[in-house]
Amino acid sequence: MTSLYHDISLTMTIFRRLIWDQPYILLLLALSFWAGNFVVGEFTTKISAEPVPPIQLAFLRWVFAALILLPFAFRSLQAERRIIRANLPALWVTGVSAYAFYNSCLYLALSYESSNATSMATLQTIFPALVAVLALILFGTRLKVANIVGICLAVVGGFIATSQGDFSNLKQIRLGAAEYWALGGVLAYALYIVLLRLRPAGISALSFLWLLIIAGLTVLGPWWAFDTWVAGNRFSFNSQNLLALGYLAIFPSLVSALCFNRAVQLIGPSVPSLFINFTPFGVALLIWLSPLPSQLAWYHLISLAVIFPGIWLVRR
Repeated sequence: MTSLYHDISLTMTIFRRLIWDQPYILLLLALSFWAGNFVVGEFTTKISAEPVPPIQLAFLRWVFAALILLPFAFRSLQAERRIIRANLPALWVTGVSAYAFYNSCLYLALSYESSNATSMATLQTIFPALVAVLALILFGTRLKVANIVGICLAVVGGFIATSQGDFSNLKQIRLGAAEYWALGGVLAYALYIVLLRLRPAGISALSFLWLLIIAGLTVLGPWWAFDTWVAGNRFSFNSQNLLALGYLAIFPSLVSALCFNRAVQLIGPSVPSLFINFTPFGVALLIWLSPLPSQLAWYHLISLAVIFPGIWLVRR
């Protein structure tokens, strides 16, 4: 165990030196692992030989992530305890929005037979518009004309992926329980992105992430208890599910969150919210490389070509 933590510490040191101040590399890393979250989430909650109930997966994912992170965050948590105590309400609201609701809603959506990872990922395309509206409502943040055009391009790029290159297909979209859960998750994470500007000065990245995870668990814990003891759902501890849980706890939970939070700290929330529109492409690519029934198509590439100018305009 000591050797493992030594190796992880060395990896984190190299990581910090090479890319910690490169927001676009950080965002690409975050979205790569988040794409895996959709694919692994669908497989684990629906396709696996022993599917995992969504709330069981969401809760245990963050419990394991918190336990893995704690040894690395412990010293900074002690050193920053006064700042932490002074900012507990803001930290709690920020953490609950993403770490309690976003992934729980996503896994609930993916567990429906009518859903799939690609369709759920395409619903993420409204992130930029939601972030802009919430930033205006909560903080009075106004956008320039170029920023609005950029957001519109990003949304159009997402619609191209959603409609498979034919906008007439959008007429066939019907909102069911899976889609409503997914949209609830999108709203929760859009709120999280906006609330990240409340991050208190003087709290390190590791402390900040651990505190947000614990905030989410204060809500997920009772939800998990109800799901376990009232609904009768259980996590099946087999090798396949444990491998999936390990991936989700380390990469989409810790690595992606650290990368994304740092990118928002460096360049603000607007561009990171647009990068989320690359998620359908990443999911399609991963599924194309996996045994799951889907493929990477030409319209995903067109979607990318439309989203990139949108990001450039939002940065102006």
